[in-house]
Amino acid sequence: MGHSLGAIAAAQACYANPQFRACLNLDGIQRGGPFGTAPVTATPAQPFMFITKEQDLPPATTALLKAGGARDFLVVLPGATHDNFTDSAVLLPSFLPAHGRGQQVMDTINGYVVAFFDQTLRGRSSDLLKKARNTPGVRYEPPE
Repeated sequence: MGHSLGAIAAAQACYANPQFRACLNLDGIQRGGPFGTAPVTATPAQPFMFITKEQDLPPATTALLKAGGARDFLVVLPGATHDNFTDSAVLLPSFLPAHGRGQQVMDTINGYVVAFFDQTLRGRSSDLLKKARNTPGVRYEPPE
């Protein structure tokens, strides 16, 4: 798991080492999508979750996540900023207000992170992730 460029590094680590059992990218996207700096033709073999603020992702990125089927997830948080994927929005709300939703955005991110790792690493079924199955491989979180 990583954030920004660290998220790209996490995805690359999953490609390189099959011993990693899951991979989570927090708002890291480059030319290769959330998977690396260069274009790729498949998501990592491990379950993969991409949580981002980006609502207009390249079609190739969403197609790769959909191709991963039930093991891959896309969570889009409209109105979030790149810094909302750190604890800055909670620690410094006046600098990074996220429309006054810093804690709400962080709670949503934390909910998905815990649900994803509980399911993929501990084998615990997640109601949150079951709801995400409306569109295989894709979860869109609308603004409230």
